[in-house]
Amino acid sequence: LVLPTGTGKTDAMIALLTCRRIERLLIVVPSDALREQLSLKFQTLGVLYDTDSLKESARLPVVGIQKGGLKSREDAELFVNSCNVVVST
Repeated sequence: LVLPTGTGKTDAMIALLTCRRIERLLIVVPSDALREQLSLKFQTLGVLYDTDSLKESARLPVVGIQKGGLKSREDAELFVNSCNVVVST
């Protein structure tokens, strides 16, 4: 999803994740700061949760923050399979 800054990309991804019950979502961002910011928004469901814009059945996702390389394919599969959302650079 590519849109200008401040247009609601993150909230659109959160809405899609919760409403469509997507099993797994990979988000690739260009910086560490953005990786941390997006991770926090997904962990709390951001403004959509604060404004009661989500169904009561919406659950908080398990967010994995990929900061470094994984040593093996098995480690990568274990990490990815334990998350609903993976945020990486």
